[in-house]
Amino acid sequence: MSSTKWRELFAVLRRPELDIQQVVFKFVGNARETAMGLPWLDAPHDYVDSMKRGPFPLVSIEWMEIRDEAIFPRSDNVPARRAAQDIDAVRSAIKATGKLFPLEDAAKLLRIIGHVRREQ
Repeated sequence: MSSTKWRELFAVLRRPELDIQQVVFKFVGNARETAMGLPWLDAPHDYVDSMKRGPFPLVSIEWMEIRDEAIFPRSDNVPARRAAQDIDAVRSAIKATGKLFPLEDAAKLLRIIGHVRREQ
């Protein structure tokens, strides 16, 4: 997906009524998933900056998930803070744009695909 398309998607996700508190990214060339909050989603350029990962180009996003529950780990054996996220509202807001975003739906998450992996 292009940087322009990611910026258009982030404009939708920033809507306060969606109350997205956390997204999970998978970056090209990195096997790990990275959960992040959303303060940086105002992306006027082809890259964004994040406290967790530092700056990264939008085109490096392999996929992004919005899960029905955000989980925020805490230290000192304190249970993680959990927050519900309405993925049905997110899905509706994305579809209401009329743009074709590559979505994968599951019961507890919505995944937006940036790059499709092809088996060699």
